[in-house]
Amino acid sequence: MKTIPYYWDKTVTVFTPEYDDQSGKAVWHKSVYENAYYAHTSASSFKSDDMWRENRVACRIPQKNVNVIPGSTVVFLGEVEENIPDGRSANELKKQHPEHFTVKSVTHNDCPLPHTHLTGA
Repeated sequence: MKTIPYYWDKTVTVFTPEYDDQSGKAVWHKSVYENAYYAHTSASSFKSDDMWRENRVACRIPQKNVNVIPGSTVVFLGEVEENIPDGRSANELKKQHPEHFTVKSVTHNDCPLPHTHLTGA
């Protein structure tokens, strides 16, 4: 069995919405994961005379098949006690907890151990 790298020492809270056909509202599912990796990175690119700089966040959760929807799932650094009420957006919770990102991409990897890799901004 592979061990979790020592720098995978964060707790993250993942909120994923699901559309409820009966109520017509988004229902938010919350999951808390420990032993996660969470880091800020930045990237720059040039086009003609313009330069773009983008801040990115990467998160690795030591579990495969984490329920995420790119563009909708929100990841918070730390354990978030509150829930997002059904039919509401995550905006209020984002204001209260500034260390978060919206997932843009998700991959399931096996190295250095089976995990879900999330990136976003």
